[in-house]
Amino acid sequence: MLLSYEDEDRETQLDFLRIINNESDRLTRLINDVLDLSHMESRQMHWMWQDLKLSEIVAAAVDSTQALMMQNNLSIDVDLDPNLPNLWNDHDRLVQVVTNLLSNSIKFTSQAGKIRITAKQLAADESDGLGEKLEVCVSDTGIGIPASEHDNIFQKFKQVANTLSEKPNGTGLGLAICKEIVEYFGGSIWVESTPGEGSSFYFTVPVSAAEQLSMLDDVSAEPA
Repeated sequence: MLLSYEDEDRETQLDFLRIINNESDRLTRLINDVLDLSHMESRQMHWMWQDLKLSEIVAAAVDSTQALMMQNNLSIDVDLDPNLPNLWNDHDRLVQVVTNLLSNSIKFTSQAGKIRITAKQLAADESDGLGEKLEVCVSDTGIGIPASEHDNIFQKFKQVANTLSEKPNGTGLGLAICKEIVEYFGGSIWVESTPGEGSSFYFTVPVSAAEQLSMLDDVSAEPA
């Protein structure tokens, strides 16, 4: 573009550079999302297990989306119980899940809207053998999602925006990646939403995911 319009004034050239920069970022996100999904689906993702505080995970995700929230004049309320147990999990992957959910809420929430993050501890469920879990919720005051789309939005390249006249930018992979990560940990992810009233995305994650997954793998590997 710049080569074709090299005689244009500086401001016009800067406009072209902004377009190039935005499209390069979009392409990079698309490539990274496709690679992440490919690695997870083929079970070749490298996981880094460590002791984590959910508050630190949420803070990192909020920091990474802060500029976008300010740009859209959105407010965010983080309400986490300080007594929540630490997690034994992968820091970057959990940040990725919360960031994707935040980004999704930002895209579909109008100016001056609100986003809220909460979490609570769930007792162990003997049926899955994964011990105690945390349930995290990212809610917004956005456009909402029809009930008929609640399952579809977690599919690859599927967006509610496909039915909108003004489609927000996105790859349609963010929620699919969240689903892959959360389900790998033994958790689950779902949405509760009413069109025009906003959406609440929930996911659960075992408190000691790596240890419990290792135990389940050992059991499944034993000869019958």
